[in-house]
Amino acid sequence: MKYAYIILAHKNPAQVQRLILQLQSSQSEVDFYIHIDKKVDMHAFKLLLKDIQNIYWLTRRDSKWGSFELVQVVLDAFTAQQKLAKSYSHTILLSGQDYPIKPIQKLESFLENNLDKSFIEYQPLPVDKLKYGGWDRFQKWHFYWGNHKITYPLYNKTYGILDKVIALIIGLFLSKKRTFNPAFTLFYGSQWWILNQNAVEYIQQFIKENRWFVKFFKYVWISDEHFFQTILLNHPKKEFKENILNKNYRYIDWSKPGVRLPVDLTMEDFEKIQNSDCFFARKFDIQINEDIINVIDKEILISKP
Repeated sequence: MKYAYIILAHKNPAQVQRLILQLQSSQSEVDFYIHIDKKVDMHAFKLLLKDIQNIYWLTRRDSKWGSFELVQVVLDAFTAQQKLAKSYSHTILLSGQDYPIKPIQKLESFLENNLDKSFIEYQPLPVDKLKYGGWDRFQKWHFYWGNHKITYPLYNKTYGILDKVIALIIGLFLSKKRTFNPAFTLFYGSQWWILNQNAVEYIQQFIKENRWFVKFFKYVWISDEHFFQTILLNHPKKEFKENILNKNYRYIDWSKPGVRLPVDLTMEDFEKIQNSDCFFARKFDIQINEDIINVIDKEILISKP
């Protein structure tokens, strides 16, 4: 079996190196499509990863949180696969702060037994936990002007002079309410997923035939939580959708109050990680707590990258 990993990284080159060494610890053929955020120095990443085979460096983009660039990076990886004439059992999307919490052999055995399956979280809008059910992500215009996040029309709250001036100018050119194609159901879910080759090829074919879809999503807020789910779950064939399973096998903690979410995992989380049925967890930061990764290596993965 052949597997592709798309890795989105923006910090901690040594941690990304550890991740990749673990991912290539099996006997399967694996390729890595790596994106390093345009805002950070790439030298340390290339230096640490220079001896690792089958790395393909993606075009660097300014992948600000919530921006369409996070979707575009993945589409760049799909395009690279196509140009290289590469075909995989599954493509797995990770961040540089993910880490396996099951031996890679177990993941690959699982995927070999589920060649026709893809694993991605999804639920239709409206979503209770999202502000306005998530509709405002689509009905308003969202984009960055430099480092400044722009929303139009403005929400009903106090804004600075700059926002008000920009809104007045934008209002001369843009409609106040965006409307998505009513033939589609909008979906929401985690950015991180495992897709089989059939799903990847369908996404590529869909966006080739529906450029309007990409154009619309360029101004959707946090589009990486909607783009792939909406394409896959609106497939016309029931049999296709039955093979899109609503689980991404990631252990992520969104529950702790008073901290930036998702939680940076530490030794306090080890028991939950160990008892999880997931294959990956996030997020880890060796600058905050490297011990948790060391213990995962020793107690779960039983290896020394």
